[in-house]
Amino acid sequence: MLEVFWTKGYAPTSLDELAATAGINRPSLHAAFGSKHDIYLACLRHFEGRMEENIAECMRVGETKHDRLQAFFRRTIDLYLSGSPESRGCLVLCTATAEAVCNEVVRKQLEAALRALDEGMARLIAGNASPSPAECLQGELAASIVHSLAVRARSGAARAELKKLADMSVMLL
Repeated sequence: MLEVFWTKGYAPTSLDELAATAGINRPSLHAAFGSKHDIYLACLRHFEGRMEENIAECMRVGETKHDRLQAFFRRTIDLYLSGSPESRGCLVLCTATAEAVCNEVVRKQLEAALRALDEGMARLIAGNASPSPAECLQGELAASIVHSLAVRARSGAARAELKKLADMSVMLL
């Protein structure tokens, strides 16, 4: 079901599509998973968990923040372009931003996801140490690059273009 929301967004995704993806009928879908809104929020949380796992795995990649950031951006680009034939970007950034305008629960989920990404990027930059205030700001900047990669991937940017932006960002950070 995550894949359907990721490709189409929240509003255009129908309960029939979600039920078909789950291989069950609509009443069973509701009984098993709750409302469309509940399913969407669970998908957002699951995707956020994938990003946290990505950060944790990249913490083990190398000794330098350069190595860790480069690994993170490359893995993130791979994830954002994984929706062949469509480039989907980030489920959270590319779908929740539209829903957050009129849905407070999604807005709070989006806010929490953005904060978690900022904090995760600061940890990635700091390595095993507690992030300094400067590293927290660098983390926010690195997270902003992640946002840009997500939107650019969603708009159909080529892997080479995304990689070039990520590599330059690592050099600047």
